[in-house]
Amino acid sequence: MKAWMKAGIIVGILQIVFTLPAFTIFFLPIEIGVVISYIACFIFLFLYPLPGILDVHWTAEARPQNEILKSGALSGFLASSIDGIITFLLILLVSVTGGMETYLYEAIPVEMEALSQAGFGSMFFIILVVVQTCIALIFHILTGVILSPVGGLIYANIKNKRRKLKKEE
Repeated sequence: MKAWMKAGIIVGILQIVFTLPAFTIFFLPIEIGVVISYIACFIFLFLYPLPGILDVHWTAEARPQNEILKSGALSGFLASSIDGIITFLLILLVSVTGGMETYLYEAIPVEMEALSQAGFGSMFFIILVVVQTCIALIFHILTGVILSPVGGLIYANIKNKRRKLKKEE
């Protein structure tokens, strides 16, 4: 298995693990769920460059920058796509079971009541949430594709400097 593929799969699983706490917003009091979601988002800032870093770490030979960028983008795409698919399925499940609508009624009760009186039912909310999730996941994947190669390049430069220092000693 190639290093970028292994890095993408491992970080994809890590992203799923850190996505799950964000879903507590639907089951815990809204204040607690929001804090947990913010913490999960903060952790994601470190998970986005990780596939590129692991790819460089697991590759023994030095590679040109374009190879690092290519494999970093592939590993970032794989990691974000794995997480994106699971996130989409979880959002769909929460929407269909009514968790999303309950959350929205708790978060913005006046607006939700106005929408209900205007004739927008739960199917409207499910479709709206699914469309919004698809748009958000596109940006999630793009962020992974951009930040993963950047992390790989930074780590490759650090790794090359360490090699040079070892040779000089």
